[in-house]
Amino acid sequence: MLQPIRKQLRQNGHYMSKCPNNNNKNEGGFSAVFSTEQFTTSDWYIDSGASIHLTANKEWLKNVSKPYLSDIVAANQSRLVVECSGDVEIETVAADLQYRVLLKNVQYVPGLTTNLLSVSQLISNGNQVCFDNNGCEVYNPKGILVATASLNNNVYKLNVPNNGAGCLLASSNVWHRRLGHINNSYLNKTSKLVEGLVYKGRANVSNCQVCCQGKQTRTSFPNKGSRANGVLQVIHSDICGPMETVSLGGARYFLTFIDDYSRMCFVYFVKTKDETFEKFKNFKTLVENQQNVTIKVLRTDNGGEYCGKDFQAYLKDAGIIHQRTNSHTPEQNGLAERFNRTLVEKAKCLMFDENVSKSLWAEACNTACYLKNRSISAGISKTPYEIWTGKKPNVSHLRVYGSVVMVHVPRANRRKWDHKSVKHILVGYDDSIKGYRCYNPVTRKVTTSRDVMIMENIDTTLSTNNDTEVPDSVGVEDEHIEDSCADESISEGDLKDTVDFTDTDSEYVPDTVVEQEPPIAVQLPRRTERPHQPKVWDDYVTYLGGSNVVEGPSNADLPKTVTEALSGQDGCKWKQAMLDEIHSFEENGTWELVDPPENATIVENKARLVAKGYSQKEGVDYNETFAPVVRHSTLRILLSLGVQLQLRITHLDVSTAFLNGILRENVYMKQPEGFVKHCRNKVYKLNKAVYGLKQASRAWYEKVHAVLLNIHYKNSKFEPCLYIKRGENNLLTIIALYVDDFFVFCNDSVELQFLESHLKTHFKIKNLGDVKQCLGLRVTQNHNENFIAIDQENYINEILKRFGMLDCKAVYTPLESNIGISNVDGEFCDEKFPYKELIGSLMYLAVMTRPDISYAVSVLSQYNTCYTKVHWQCAKRLLRYLKGTKHFSMKFIDNQSGLVGFADADWGSDKHNRKSYTGYVFKLNGNCISWRSCKQRSVALSTTEAEYMALSEAAKEAMYLNKLVFELTGKSDCVVIHNDNQSAQKLANNPVFHERSKHIDIRYHFLRDAVANNEIDI
Repeated sequence: MLQPIRKQLRQNGHYMSKCPNNNNKNEGGFSAVFSTEQFTTSDWYIDSGASIHLTANKEWLKNVSKPYLSDIVAANQSRLVVECSGDVEIETVAADLQYRVLLKNVQYVPGLTTNLLSVSQLISNGNQVCFDNNGCEVYNPKGILVATASLNNNVYKLNVPNNGAGCLLASSNVWHRRLGHINNSYLNKTSKLVEGLVYKGRANVSNCQVCCQGKQTRTSFPNKGSRANGVLQVIHSDICGPMETVSLGGARYFLTFIDDYSRMCFVYFVKTKDETFEKFKNFKTLVENQQNVTIKVLRTDNGGEYCGKDFQAYLKDAGIIHQRTNSHTPEQNGLAERFNRTLVEKAKCLMFDENVSKSLWAEACNTACYLKNRSISAGISKTPYEIWTGKKPNVSHLRVYGSVVMVHVPRANRRKWDHKSVKHILVGYDDSIKGYRCYNPVTRKVTTSRDVMIMENIDTTLSTNNDTEVPDSVGVEDEHIEDSCADESISEGDLKDTVDFTDTDSEYVPDTVVEQEPPIAVQLPRRTERPHQPKVWDDYVTYLGGSNVVEGPSNADLPKTVTEALSGQDGCKWKQAMLDEIHSFEENGTWELVDPPENATIVENKARLVAKGYSQKEGVDYNETFAPVVRHSTLRILLSLGVQLQLRITHLDVSTAFLNGILRENVYMKQPEGFVKHCRNKVYKLNKAVYGLKQASRAWYEKVHAVLLNIHYKNSKFEPCLYIKRGENNLLTIIALYVDDFFVFCNDSVELQFLESHLKTHFKIKNLGDVKQCLGLRVTQNHNENFIAIDQENYINEILKRFGMLDCKAVYTPLESNIGISNVDGEFCDEKFPYKELIGSLMYLAVMTRPDISYAVSVLSQYNTCYTKVHWQCAKRLLRYLKGTKHFSMKFIDNQSGLVGFADADWGSDKHNRKSYTGYVFKLNGNCISWRSCKQRSVALSTTEAEYMALSEAAKEAMYLNKLVFELTGKSDCVVIHNDNQSAQKLANNPVFHERSKHIDIRYHFLRDAVANNEIDI
């Protein structure tokens, strides 16, 4: 056998390249070969006598190529055949670290007893090899120790990790697991794009249970299903709901039946899902009688409304096959699911086109179904109506949904001088009576008439303020479309020929619906695109342009232009502030510099880079503009609950908040003066909103709303700017959003940190710590004594200074009791008296922290356009009262007393028109959270009537507050409202009818329902 050649060293501890005895210059391949008795084909040995790397394992080779040597000469002068060459990757150990080393140009020699690393080839590649009595060390060209070998039996054996052999060859299954269960195709492709990924053959991984557990998906559905060959062979059905708004007839769901062959759709409206069985029986009788064909198959989901015993027994007796979908597989009932979506989308478009009330959703869905049956459907060449009836539909009678309709009043139902027609809204079509369905927004009734005049071009807007949110039980009944399907007794005719606009009498269709006025819905974000005119005095806050008041320079001290700012004594500071503002815009990606488009309106900007929104055009530069803010009463509720639940209040502020809103419209803005880049003719195309744009606040609200919902915060149903999240162990986090201020009520420090870190990924957030200033309020939190106090002393001082009353003499009543300012005869004041500005400033106090001045502000505000010197003196007296009471604060404690209200009325106190005043206050756990003082809308004939109307107003507020408290705490009790008039209490508790109460407006009698339902206790 061939024996290994040992290299004798004269010195220990020197590099092989500097060895004084290394004089041999091998020109050809040369190697020492080891005895098979000592070595294996899986080991590597460092051989100073080998001129090239050799391996005995062909499967280790990567990038295999022809050898550049045909054979090599062994130490015993025998020749060994080289079959091929390639690269081999091995694992090594050095200094307790593992390395992967790639060996280039390794020659495969069949029959070789072991694997050899050539010292000369290592050195020629820039490596250093050092030998000593303990072993050998290999350094890469960067001087890093990457391999070691141990000296055993006079040979240097390469040290490899304990977890396997020196070579990295592994099966494709192992590499499949190493690469995170990569699929076969990607594994094969990856092996060609990286180094060190070597396995035998091609990847062929199958039956991996881990892949099934982690990556298994559902079986794909066919693109097209089988189609029925005739009508009523297959009927698809599905139910949609519950809807957020109750329909006029009290429906919360709509139910559809679709014929598979014709795509004819029938829609029914139901209050509960239990009515599904009854509606199906009605549908079956109708269609089978029309077509003289029986239903063969009913295809539905697995809902309980279809799977009841009675329903199943009925289908069995009728010989109808019931095909149900698998659980969580709505695709198997895709036709019905898609039809329901189509109806909802079409109905929404009909409603949004003329902005009709949400309570008319059933009428809109009914009309959508009517139109869908007369329109082409996918996969069929005729309309569903034509396939179903055998004749083409006539659509000449169709008009724009929501159009103004003048409905003729028959002679028998009107007097000589009454109007001959009444204004209605078009809400659909009626086949059974052959006429138009018309909605009267005054009486809230739907009637059908053929004697109409439709005005498609006249704009009509139905307010959504009276939309009824879904209550626990609905006690309203009617007899319109909810009791019949959309295309019942289909008999299409040309309605155009029957519509009569003359003065002749015709058969009068009596009213079929009598609806009581529903409770006022809670405030929700408006979706209207039309400007909203606020009601006068319905809420004090509607008069305030901004309520975030802090100490600082007055508006009179601020420069009006860029030139004035830069030329003033603080010019350098203004310059830096402007540069910071520009940097914020650029860093946030708010705009990009482009050439101005042709025929486009360019929005200018003010000195502070605030866009001049008044130059925008509705429908071009903006659409929706409304953005909500948290109610002041809601904030006080949170303060009260914060004390009760011991929640810490943290203030997070968003810098340049409006710059984060995404614009849906194309808006261009001129470059600001003094900061023109490149060509002056270029303009900025806004990608995001900027301050001053009409839609800026709306865009910001939509952005932050999406961010909070993404981290599982639940948006309040009653307060659009309130977000709630409940964690483990009853940990509660509440966010009150007021424009760019986040007020976080939280007892979970981990959740607070998570919220802050998440918001920072989207916005520039500043954590201001415990809240100290909130909407112009000074907030004091005392965690030791567990109370919170709020006051507006700084704001009062600012008002006193602005109106020259800082040094006035204090008084201790807001108004004099013996002065009748409601009927003052005096000269009107000149405009030099800032009466309206003063009243506007006082209103903010009245709605935030000072219920003691609510009545005075309410009275004085009625004379904003006709005030006299007497009114001005009364307003100044109110300032004197504030001077003496500016230190007053509202203190929030916890006495566990729940929600309690107090209501009163001042009968006939307005001497001018003899109307009464309503006043109420609500307390939560002993803390004042909501109050109001306002004039009643009608004249009360007695104290009982005045007190009764006051109780009604208080009851509305109580129901809203109770719902909000329940949403926050999960606790809801009957709200007690205290009142000092026994007659009014009896009138509320006993629905009596007598001569002294029969004239009271029905809007106030909802108080009786609230009492009867145990929501209110008088």
